[in-house]
Amino acid sequence: MHFLRVIEDKSALQGTVFVELLPGRYKGTFWNNDSIFFDEETFGFFEAIIEHEAPDYDHYSFTEISRPKWLRIVARLRVFAAELRAVESWQSLPTDTRFLFSSTEAKFAENLEAHAHALADASAQLSAWLEQVLAKQDAVTVLGI
Repeated sequence: MHFLRVIEDKSALQGTVFVELLPGRYKGTFWNNDSIFFDEETFGFFEAIIEHEAPDYDHYSFTEISRPKWLRIVARLRVFAAELRAVESWQSLPTDTRFLFSSTEAKFAENLEAHAHALADASAQLSAWLEQVLAKQDAVTVLGI
């Protein structure tokens, strides 16, 4: 499955339509070694949660988000992951589920349970990475599309 994953190795990136999460403040560079990356399709699933805690977040810009806000986002991501693992039907998708593209929605529906579990795994992986980074940093910056 080419989507619904966290990309930790920047050498795996092909193209330029990726969102980068940078530990700390923006350093004036992209594709940093200590960053993680998401294709736009996957990161779109997390944007509703991020926007709830960081209303100034912009999909197309750089947004520095403080540790306290990220920790609230982490808590919401963990709930989101748990809800995704319990999905049995389209109606049981978490309310925070948002599809950026209609093609993503169609692809997701093709194998709902497997995709819900893959997204839950990505959410859990993102949460764990954020907790690790926030133990040392006071912010994480989202470098948007």
